[in-house]
This record gives sequence, structure tokens and C-alpha cells, in this order.
Amino acid sequence: MSNGGSLCGTGWHLCATNDEVSAKGLSDCGASSLPTASFYATDESSAGGWNCNNDEPGNTGSNDIWGCGDQAYGAGGGCSPLNAALGNQDWNAWKGLLNNGISERNTMYKEAGNGGVMCCHD
Repeated sequence: MSNGGSLCGTGWHLCATNDEVSAKGLSDCGASSLPTASFYATDESSAGGWNCNNDEPGNTGSNDIWGCGDQAYGAGGGCSPLNAALGNQDWNAWKGLLNNGISERNTMYKEAGNGGVMCCHD
């Protein structure tokens, strides 16, 4: 996931953190308006414990991936406005999580369906 440059078009990048998403104006993921069983990933990760901010400064961790989802799969640690996280096990089209419990950011990939990524304007 952290090689997100190719995931977004020219002039855009994979949103790096919950703080960047918030600074760009998102205050809520609007979970009820998202498609069922969807997750939109950012590059936000952590040092563990479902706490997305325990690897600051710099978002240096690789444990779990945060974003916006139609339900809070494993989110925690006050990662607002991001409301959902994936980690520890594969979930629908999101793969590479099972048996990679502390390095999901480095191993996650996505097949067709179930969301995408969140891109922020440069």
C-alpha cells in the first residue's frame, strides 16, 4: 500500500494520514452512504494495537490499514475522520492480510470489488 503513487492519477497521491484527510476537509466518512461491504484505504498505518497515531511523527508503522468503510471493521485508537481499519485477516477483495499481523501495510493487495483507495490532491 505505501507505494500508492501508481494508484492515483497525476496530481494526486494516496492520502497519507488521518490528519491529511481531515486537513483536506473530510470530517466524517459518511459510512451510511458508502456501498455495502466497501473499504477505501489510505496509507495510514500504525505500530500496533489498533491505534493509528502511535507511529507518529511520520506514519512509519506497517500494522493495519485505515480508511473509510460502510462499517467499522476493526477501527480504534481515535483515527477520526477515518472510521474503519483492516488487519490480521483477509476481508472480501482485500488480501495479503492473513498471517501478516504486523506488516499488513507492506503485504495488502486488492482484487476486484469492495472499495478502493482514497486519493488526496497534491
